[in-house]
Amino acid sequence: MACNKKMARIIIIDDDEVCCSVLARLLAREGNEVEWFTTGKEALDRGLEKEPQLLICDWILENGLDGVDVARAIWNRWPKVRIIFITGLPADQLRRETHELPVIHVFEKPLPLDDLLTLVDPSIENGP
Repeated sequence: MACNKKMARIIIIDDDEVCCSVLARLLAREGNEVEWFTTGKEALDRGLEKEPQLLICDWILENGLDGVDVARAIWNRWPKVRIIFITGLPADQLRRETHELPVIHVFEKPLPLDDLLTLVDPSIENGP
């Protein structure tokens, strides 16, 4: 870990608890502050106390809200948040649905962890 790297406050939302746990441990080991949730409702109810720099969110979530709804709600509250979506489905439709959001990347599963880590640095500008 480079000493001059800025650390991020990150929220992870995925209905796969194992995925959340693994990502959270990996990102926390890099020095980031990480909270994770397995439902969009839980994230919106409990995860908005402090401004996140990054949201990593699965597109398809169980229990009501999908990832786009959750990301939009978080972005409306914290407009500087950067967003990374992950999905097990082809990403083209997701990109169309999220064109107005500050999505820096869409990863199709399986998630390439090394690529994800390069995007976590809060000094990286929003991408297309």
